[in-house]
Amino acid sequence: VVKSDIMSMGYLAGWVIEELHDVSQEMALRKMTSEGIEFLKQLLADIKKDKAERIEKLTASVSKTSISGLYKIISPTKGDARGSFREVVRFPDIELLTGYDFVGKQVNHSVSSYGTLRGLHVEPWAKLVTVISGLAMCVLLDCRPKSKTYGKTETVFLGFGETPDGQEIKGGAIFIEAGIANSFLVLSKKLDYSYVVDDLWTPGTAMYAVNPMDPALAIPWTKYVPEDKIIRSDRDINSPSFEEFGKSVKF
Repeated sequence: VVKSDIMSMGYLAGWVIEELHDVSQEMALRKMTSEGIEFLKQLLADIKKDKAERIEKLTASVSKTSISGLYKIISPTKGDARGSFREVVRFPDIELLTGYDFVGKQVNHSVSSYGTLRGLHVEPWAKLVTVISGLAMCVLLDCRPKSKTYGKTETVFLGFGETPDGQEIKGGAIFIEAGIANSFLVLSKKLDYSYVVDDLWTPGTAMYAVNPMDPALAIPWTKYVPEDKIIRSDRDINSPSFEEFGKSVKF
């Protein structure tokens, strides 16, 4: 059973709204009936209004970041003597805010120890990331050449605990569009990291990486973990600089 509110106009995918807008313009160019054009204009206005009203009622705090297509999500955590419960995110909320038709296809989970640095990994799918337990410093890099924020980095802390500079972190999640590189550094003794992607991994999936230690990116990893404590895979150690990546890979 599909609830009626999820089928409301505010939840329409961005590409559907763009198609309606294009049809409206095409009808005007062809000088078609004014009734049809006015109907589409009113429909688009109603969609915009419905979307704005629903965004105001969201239970989670969803904020844009300095990178287009990257969102930070904070939802309340409730607890008692038994432990705690957190509604990480509602997928329709992602669609409402981004216009991205996000349909999860695969759920992944990794366990890492203190000082582990994974990334920067560039993948051909959108993902929703959260930390189940532990604390991570996540750094994102826009690797989409056509993006207005190409080459920009954003740092987001996820999980539970206090960062070395005194920030108290309580949960959180991030939504990442395809082509934005993702990485994380483990700041706790152990980290449980989970994410949902909207495509299935196969042996032929095109996956790339950018070296997180690239001096040009100036990411302050060692501010949070001493350099001799950072653990990396051979693949990540040998990954190219951002400049080299940009010359060889095109999204």
